[in-house]
Amino acid sequence: MSIVRIALVGLCAAAVVGCGIPRDIAHTTAEARSRGHVRAGAVAGAAMIEVAADGRPAGPEVDAIAAFAASLDLDVRWEIAAEHDLMRLLERRQLDVVVGGVEASSPYARLLGMSAPLAAAADGELLVAAVPSGENRWLLRLNRFLDERWAG
Repeated sequence: MSIVRIALVGLCAAAVVGCGIPRDIAHTTAEARSRGHVRAGAVAGAAMIEVAADGRPAGPEVDAIAAFAASLDLDVRWEIAAEHDLMRLLERRQLDVVVGGVEASSPYARLLGMSAPLAAAADGELLVAAVPSGENRWLLRLNRFLDERWAG
């Protein structure tokens, strides 16, 4: 590789880092930090989501989001509802993340961001978290966290 090519690659990399890419177009990361909590949705009736008598969800997908929030020093406020209702709230940016049987092959993948796998369903389908479209910094943070979680 020539010196000129190396210099151009270095300049491009510096420009990308300097521009703050990736970005959250609706500032999900900054808004969650400002609020002090992640607004999360858990799909009611999902196979791997249990709802306790006090209304709190539990399960491996819930645990992953709670751990992600804790890694950012944030709490989680859960909304439990039907998948289509939660996805609508996510599209309106009234939630930051939705879990609960969301498959990597979901039709919502065309409209929303999808994370790296959180868990695997009994049939082997990979389960992911859905995030608002365009919240690339938020999704990158979540994916990096999940990658580290799976690696460790």
